[in-house]
Amino acid sequence: MGTHMWPGAKTRISEFFNNNHVNQIVTFLIIAAGLYVSIVSITGQNFLHPLSPVTSNTLNLQNAANEILHSIISCFMMVVLAVAAGKLVKFVYIPSLIGCMLVGIAMRNVPQFGELFYINEYWQFILRKLSLVVIIIRWGISINVRFIKKNYIFPPILGIGSAFCEAIAICFTACVFFNFPISLGIICGFVVATVSPAVGMPTMLRLKEQGIGTTKNIPDVVPAACCFDNFTSLLIFSVTSSVTYTHDAFFATMVKSIGAIVLAAIIGCVIGWLLRWFPKNDNRHTHFARFLVIASSTYAVITSMLVLGYPFPGIVAGLCLCCVSTTQWREDNPKGIKVLVHQYDNLWYFVAVPLLFSLVGYTFDFDQLSASDWKTAFVLIAVGCSFRLISAMVLSFCGHFNIYEQLILALTLMPKATVQCALAPSLILMTAGFPELREQTKLIVYICIIAVMVTSPVVEILLDILGPRILKIKEGTSEYNRDFTNSTILDEVDSKQNLQMTKSSSNNTTLNNRLLHPLFSVISNNTRGDQNKKMHCVARLHNTLHNFLNNREINAIATTLLIFLSLYISIITLLGENFLNPLADHPVTTTNEDVTVRTIFVVFILLVVGIIVAKLSKALRLPPLFGCLALGIVIRNIVVFEQFFVFPPFVETMIRKVALVMIVIRWGLATDVQFLYENAVMPVTIGLVTAIGEIIAVTIASYFILNISFVMSIFCALILVTVSPAVTVPAMISFKDKNLGSLKRIPENVLAICCVDNLFCVVVFMVLSSIIFTDAPIATTILLNAGTIVFGIIGGVIVGWLLWRFPRSDAPHTQFARILLLGAICLSMMIGTYLIKYSCSGFLAALITSAMCAMKWSTDNKDKIESVVSTYKYIWDSFALPLLFICLGMKFDCSTLTWEIVFLCIAVIAIGLLVRTILVMLVTLSSHINFKEQVVVALSLLPRATFQADLAPTLVLMAAPFPDMSKDAALIMKAAILSVLVTAPIFDILLNLVGSKYLSRYDAKDTPVMEQNLDKSYMNGDHVDDSIYAARPKTYSEYRSETVIERY
Repeated sequence: MGTHMWPGAKTRISEFFNNNHVNQIVTFLIIAAGLYVSIVSITGQNFLHPLSPVTSNTLNLQNAANEILHSIISCFMMVVLAVAAGKLVKFVYIPSLIGCMLVGIAMRNVPQFGELFYINEYWQFILRKLSLVVIIIRWGISINVRFIKKNYIFPPILGIGSAFCEAIAICFTACVFFNFPISLGIICGFVVATVSPAVGMPTMLRLKEQGIGTTKNIPDVVPAACCFDNFTSLLIFSVTSSVTYTHDAFFATMVKSIGAIVLAAIIGCVIGWLLRWFPKNDNRHTHFARFLVIASSTYAVITSMLVLGYPFPGIVAGLCLCCVSTTQWREDNPKGIKVLVHQYDNLWYFVAVPLLFSLVGYTFDFDQLSASDWKTAFVLIAVGCSFRLISAMVLSFCGHFNIYEQLILALTLMPKATVQCALAPSLILMTAGFPELREQTKLIVYICIIAVMVTSPVVEILLDILGPRILKIKEGTSEYNRDFTNSTILDEVDSKQNLQMTKSSSNNTTLNNRLLHPLFSVISNNTRGDQNKKMHCVARLHNTLHNFLNNREINAIATTLLIFLSLYISIITLLGENFLNPLADHPVTTTNEDVTVRTIFVVFILLVVGIIVAKLSKALRLPPLFGCLALGIVIRNIVVFEQFFVFPPFVETMIRKVALVMIVIRWGLATDVQFLYENAVMPVTIGLVTAIGEIIAVTIASYFILNISFVMSIFCALILVTVSPAVTVPAMISFKDKNLGSLKRIPENVLAICCVDNLFCVVVFMVLSSIIFTDAPIATTILLNAGTIVFGIIGGVIVGWLLWRFPRSDAPHTQFARILLLGAICLSMMIGTYLIKYSCSGFLAALITSAMCAMKWSTDNKDKIESVVSTYKYIWDSFALPLLFICLGMKFDCSTLTWEIVFLCIAVIAIGLLVRTILVMLVTLSSHINFKEQVVVALSLLPRATFQADLAPTLVLMAAPFPDMSKDAALIMKAAILSVLVTAPIFDILLNLVGSKYLSRYDAKDTPVMEQNLDKSYMNGDHVDDSIYAARPKTYSEYRSETVIERY
């Protein structure tokens, strides 16, 4: 009976967890739990009471603000310099990680840099652990379990055998000739002997893509051998270090360490098996959710076991977790784990490599190294590499590889880099209670750093030179039988990429010449001689400049500079630092670590709860923002919650501004500029006429009903009349996907109307606020605002044009670079101009930049713009929206609210909505849309949400120095919150219901049939029955053939 019950129970459990809602909830809980455990472990807070007073001692409490800001900016500057140095050394075929390490060494050993930069020691430790987690994840997801199952003999023998030979040789040399204790000799041997996949693997991947060495699976044997090498070295290193740095009994400690590693492996496998099912392969944002799931889970496991005193078992658990969880992810969707691998490659190359190797170099102090230490290091490295080379070639000979293949296999197992930099510095922390071992332990760390600097560049150059030549010659394939004396490494390795670049350059040049040709032809027909020569010179100059900017290396360098410049400005503006001197100290304030840590946990808890409430609201057919807003109101008006969830006003302001940046970016990306240009009459007319009419009505109503000043009545109107894209845009996209109203392009028209409405209201609000809330003369302020508007438009066009050029559409990591560039530039422009009191300029520049990017990026790449749009949508849904509306709800104080105020505010809102509806119906009477479609258009312009959430608190903040205006601003804030509470859920439900019933479905396949069945007398101008024509909608071809005047 039990055997019959188990399959049924298993099926029911599987169906339960495969339910979309259950699966999404469990996935979210896994991510939230992983992030919570990670933050608690990092900050050292109480697991059950994280908002209690600070229990850790990671910062100087007397001046925590300076220490935090100084560390953040120093880390950023270090990353920028590390990436730049990595690019430079790459030109001479040296691994980029060497350049990163040299930056850290320079910052430590050059006195001027040492005085300028400072990074908290605990932060260094945490950042190295973060980089280690990325290494573990990339290692775990790259393990090819199927290949190891089929080839389970040779890769383990090659990896483990050569690792033991090198480690024993180093250990013997260190103990016999340099008086190392046996335990430190073992540690030194196995930590130095560990192979780094970061150096040899890129070359192996290139060889595999070109089909080189694949007849004997050499590109697959190397990573499998590296896997066994790393795991064995890590196991022995962890057990030996736990026995060495302890006062407990030897046997008991060893049993405890081995038991902890076995238990950690079991825990990692169990967690990994559970993660195989979350999220489902057909969920929205599956790959990004899997990225967050595996990152948060791995980091939580490693950091939590680190806090418990088991750092190395935590690494084993993280490795098992990644390996097991991705076994099913490789096969349950068409893309497998390619997207996941690509995401972690971006994280590794752009964040982890610069941080890890520059921080390791930052620990390298020349003053503490003597000549004998250098001699010791070079002798041990030379002995280890010699034994590794010999043993690997001998073992490869047993695997029936020829002498050339043996040499390649041996070379790929020689470089040192990632594991040494991630593990070695942690040894210094373990010597706290063992002063007699401290000096030799430091020497081991320095030996690891020197080994990285010596072996990585040498081996990479040798592999790049010998790998393609040796394997090509021995395989004898006709594809590679070329004259190698006239070719370079880049010519052979990157031939396909160079061919793509040439094609792309020629296509782009042809396109630009085609655009410039009419101009040149007109001018040349009206000029002679010298003018023709000048125009030819201009054309050649244009083509030269275009080819220069389109060069792969130049484009990559310019893109990197743009990214870091925009990130620098963003960080400076977010932290409120001096732009030219960001590392200057601040006066000591009351800011301490308690406030900092508490703020982190408050924001995190609010985000998690906000996402849950948003999901519940969506399940109840309500807008997600409604639940977040209600949550904020509950927190504000319950005393316990109000005292619990407190964070600085500056943090709240920055949350709102960052959310506004996300709104503007998504707005710009969704703007169809071509449609707006071709069909400008109807959207502009409806948008401006109805917005101005509602502004006038709400201004008069608020002036007489709410009894506020006339100026504040205008502000009230500008805030209350702005249409919310958060409610309207999803509905229109849904209609568009269902082909509802697409014959007359109702969804596109509504989106264009919203664009015009929002642009007009927000710009007028920003200009008017800069005029009212200033002491400067009105005429001067108006001229300055006009100038800032022009400057914003020109700046947006220039920046948008730059983002057309950088990065190239066929460059590696194009989508990641575009997402990062667009976000950082818009963030720096909007927040920077907000801080200097000219927010309108940044707003327009960010909007125009996003719209221009959407124009170009949607056509120049095979992935088009979907990945950029989906990324910012996910950021908005998962981060910006919950925090923005929770912060807005926390401004709503019910203790100062009466029923009279509620009814008066609702009356003002109702008057505005009524006027808007009437004006929409009147303006659209002369258009091509019928009554039902007019109703849908009117309903789509009634919800309020997103801009109210930012503009109302901004008005309260600006009016704070003026007592009379601050009272009116507080009342306007209440009216804005009530408008969101009333209009967002009601009109969201009505819009979806009415739109699905009133909009006619159009199928493009039916167009020929419809046109064949038309009464041809209508086309000839003869009389037809008006009732028949009125009942028939126009076909798409009829509608498109109308002129603008006929249509509107």
